[in-house]
Amino acid sequence: MNYTTGTITLTNGSAAVTGNGTGWATALIAGGVIYPQAAGNPLPIASVDSDTAITAATEWVGATGTYAYALQRQDDANQVIANAAALADYIQRLDNETLSALAGLTPAADKLAYFSGASTATLTTLTSFARSLLDDANASTALTTLGVSAFAKTLLDDTDASAALTTLGVSAFAKTLLDDIDASAARETLGAASSAALSNYLPVGGTAANASAVGGAPLSSLARAASDYIYGPNATKVLFPTGSSISMIYSNHVRFAWDDGFYYSIDGNNFVLINSLPSDAKFKDVIEDASEFDLAALAPVRWQRKEDIPVGLPEGDRLGFLAQDLLAFDPALVRETPVPDKSGETYLALADDAALQLIAHLWRTVCALSDRVSALEAAAEA
Repeated sequence: MNYTTGTITLTNGSAAVTGNGTGWATALIAGGVIYPQAAGNPLPIASVDSDTAITAATEWVGATGTYAYALQRQDDANQVIANAAALADYIQRLDNETLSALAGLTPAADKLAYFSGASTATLTTLTSFARSLLDDANASTALTTLGVSAFAKTLLDDTDASAALTTLGVSAFAKTLLDDIDASAARETLGAASSAALSNYLPVGGTAANASAVGGAPLSSLARAASDYIYGPNATKVLFPTGSSISMIYSNHVRFAWDDGFYYSIDGNNFVLINSLPSDAKFKDVIEDASEFDLAALAPVRWQRKEDIPVGLPEGDRLGFLAQDLLAFDPALVRETPVPDKSGETYLALADDAALQLIAHLWRTVCALSDRVSALEAAAEA
């Protein structure tokens, strides 16, 4: 039987036969004679080297070129033996546990085969998303597929914590504070004195000279008596009724008192609470509507303090909220406070943690808006 698949290229004076699309080894060609369709000589086969290479027993005497051909197989026991040996080799290769494990699987969409043991295989799910990640050419593209932002990428490729802090916009000075191991080291970085250095005296400085200049006394010289009063060296002991406040009053009508807060005197008789953060609208004149900053029921306004009010408010223009608006938005943001020496009159002041509560409200609103944006983006992509 003749074999004519493909073409051959021959070179004058050479025994090499080069095939193109011939598949000689696969076809189990073991020997025979090649008859080129050209003027020349037959080429007995010395060896089949591959699917596209044969070494002839004689050199080609014809012209160099590419030709059709006919290969007459050797019709003898050697060819039969060669075919049987090749077939046995292929059968032996197919008869192994690895191929058997794979052959036992049933292919399905979005499934990937893998070996679960030395001679076992199974399927696992390979989703379209996983495939979109696997075909990414580099780490940056993979991070984009995973939804990592460009800014987060610049953070992920930082080599150390210092570089990451720089990416986050932390200044070089702030870095020196962040790596302090305790409060003492942080104070040293900030150039602040320790609490021990400030504990001896009440006045402006921590030295005895400063204490003497302003009439101060070391804290160690003050003692609490059996009754409700305190006194310093050679000072007159003044008894305070149980439940009253302890005050220090100077000739300029300054009074430091603790009852429901700290006060100062406005005329020597009436005292104003200075640490209550009053936010009542009756103490403020609205001079500019800032409705463009509205958040739900909140309406920030620009205001100035009224004259002759019995509570402490800062001078100048301020942007802020009226307590009545805060009360309508969230009653926990304000508290009702008595006006000093006004026979039961009250006003609305900010709760001690009002700022933190407002931050929480704002953050919750931001999160809600972010969720809505994400939902709209998802709907737009769908």
